[in-house]
Amino acid sequence: MVCFRCQKVVADELVKLGARPIAEELGEAEISEDLSDAQLQELP
Repeated sequence: MVCFRCQKVVADELVKLGARPIAEELGEAEISEDLSDAQLQELP
């Protein structure tokens, strides 16, 4: 991600979906488990 704020927004959105973010970097985020199809549909 470009800045800390961007990383925070991505992490917050993943938490809202019930995911546990491990790391956020430029253009990608690592989570502890796969998202379900329903969770993927809810991504902004």
